[in-house]
Amino acid sequence: MFQEIDPHKISFNETREPASNDYVVSVKYGKVLFKKTNDEIDIPLISDFEGIDLKDLKYIMTVEKSNFYISVEHISLPDMEYGKLLGLLHLDSIPQEIRFAASTCAHLATWYEDNKLCGRCGTLTQYGKERNELVCPNCGRHIFPTIAPVVIVGITNGDKLMLTRYAAKGAYAHHSLVAGFVEVGETLEDAIRREACEETGLKVKNIRYFASQPWAFSSALLMGFWAEADGTEVHINADGKGELATAEWISRDDIKMESDESSLTWTMIKRFKDNEK
Repeated sequence: MFQEIDPHKISFNETREPASNDYVVSVKYGKVLFKKTNDEIDIPLISDFEGIDLKDLKYIMTVEKSNFYISVEHISLPDMEYGKLLGLLHLDSIPQEIRFAASTCAHLATWYEDNKLCGRCGTLTQYGKERNELVCPNCGRHIFPTIAPVVIVGITNGDKLMLTRYAAKGAYAHHSLVAGFVEVGETLEDAIRREACEETGLKVKNIRYFASQPWAFSSALLMGFWAEADGTEVHINADGKGELATAEWISRDDIKMESDESSLTWTMIKRFKDNEK
């Protein structure tokens, strides 16, 4: 999966001084800054910004000898543009550990951008003493990064797996598993039961944990589970107002791999297809 970068490790050392070959991750309204050189797309370096004020950069992490900074100011040059965060997932010319670190920085940069003002009193926040913390100088509130919990459930019926497609225009085009954000006051198991019923009309039983994945692209922590269908009749909202366009049982032999195993969803689908769950 995307976060599996062994033997490389992410480390933190706040005494590092910015260098010209360090990476800069800048986020603007949910999009991340990319550098374009000929037909290549890359993550910009400090050396790409002539005269950049280093005080505008905040050190976040190091992977091997590559240091990562975020900029909370919207910076760019003519050969740069802001694109979808998911673009970091598909920069195949860049090592996976660099892409994963950059996506994690983008998650934090998005959080910093969204919390420039204190949500309690409206005062401009400041960096705190902790590695990733904001502090309100007026009311003293300490603000820490937020992560949204998401459940993903592979619902099985013997050698068949429930695969869905989203209905919204411009939504993820490939098949997916039943998934959704956990609501306030909900357990993970209750979220699984609710999402399964809301999306497909199915009841589930024998819920079993599989794996988790940090997913910077929606500021989420994905948690994957397997569950057995308690009944097999599927009901989705067919009036065009529902979340799903399709929900269908597909047998193990008929599953086609529409994506790689970077995501938890397609790791689970591949495991089921190979009868390794």
